[in-house]
Amino acid sequence: MMAWIYRILGLKSISVKIDTTHIDTEENMVFDLETTGLDARKDYILEAAVLPVVKRKLLIYDSEYVRIQSPSYDPHSASIHGILRSEAETPEIDALGKIVSRLNSRWIIGHHVKFDYTFLKNRCRVHHIDFLPKGIIDTQRMAVKLDTGTTDLTGISSKDYTLKALCQRFSIPMEDEHTAAGDTLATALLYVKLLYIFSEKKLLIPAEKVIQNAVA
Repeated sequence: MMAWIYRILGLKSISVKIDTTHIDTEENMVFDLETTGLDARKDYILEAAVLPVVKRKLLIYDSEYVRIQSPSYDPHSASIHGILRSEAETPEIDALGKIVSRLNSRWIIGHHVKFDYTFLKNRCRVHHIDFLPKGIIDTQRMAVKLDTGTTDLTGISSKDYTLKALCQRFSIPMEDEHTAAGDTLATALLYVKLLYIFSEKKLLIPAEKVIQNAVA
């Protein structure tokens, strides 16, 4: 019934709050993308990484990492993420299928995750691949809620809530910054750290639940 109402309203997601004990019972997927640019309508994914987290443990042995063949190459972007055109290994449709199979029906976690979620969804749409996660959790918004009691980003200093700034704040080492694998690992460690603090303070995790039957 509710899915029908959401479909009529054209809603793609709804804001929810999750208890830490509930999220701990599930396999959650931390993921990150590196892309050729910031426009999800015309840019491409260069690499993607997925790292499962179960009961606040990082399952590194079960992680997924792909470098993706792209028709677009930007030397400026390459100077940041360090990926050469010749290093791309996997055709896009195969890479998307592999990554999405790990994310579907699960909570996906990322830092400023809506960007990666939207980017991945757009590329999946091009290839008619169903991308249907349970919902998304943003470590940036978790950190903002911890400090302010709300997820409202109005008036906050965004530089204080970058992945790098928060890793420094919580003494989390960052290696291979601006790579999908490196940023996924840092985000997973930050997520687990925040989970412990949220649990101790009895805070609910801010999240967005994806409406599976919503208009694309």
